Amino acid sequence: MAAGIGNLPQAIDYYKTCKQLLPDSIEPRGELVKLYEITGDMAARDRERTELLYLHKTTTNKQTKAIDHYLRDLFAVGSYSVAVAEYFDLIGAWPSRYRFFILNEQGNTIYTIALSSSTAANANAEKLLGHPTKEWIFHLDLESEGAATTFKIFEGEPSYDTVKPRVIEAIRQQELKTQPQP
Repeated sequence: MAAGIGNLPQAIDYYKTCKQLLPDSIEPRGELVKLYEITGDMAARDRERTELLYLHKTTTNKQTKAIDHYLRDLFAVGSYSVAVAEYFDLIGAWPSRYRFFILNEQGNTIYTIALSSSTAANANAEKLLGHPTKEWIFHLDLESEGAATTFKIFEGEPSYDTVKPRVIEAIRQQELKTQPQP
């Protein structure tokens, strides 16, 4: 509630207390990661995220282990809100690390942008990059209406701080495409 009315320090204190009371819970730690991101305290964000990832990896609590992602960040780009999910594990043929849900003013998802990897991309890494690599390949894709358009390929897994500005740029470009032309 405190974060919803703009009292971020109070919200941080609240979730710190929740973390102490609920040591096996993902939610308070995820909220702290998000709140530290919003307040610009990247050292605290990174410390909390490291603890969150360690908790998920080492917990014996089945409910905690069953959670596959958390809400990492919330921000605005133009008239859109963006909610970001970070996935703990890269599982399956086309796993995502981050999914950016671009929401309109009514809160409906218009499209998503995902940092994913895939067995297909990694099988074709040399063709995609123009040189051989031992790194896992990640791709940043805009997903809309059942189609995915790749607009950036990374050699190795990029950090969130590398991906977020590219996503903001992509959202702005999409916004320009949808504005009526004079």
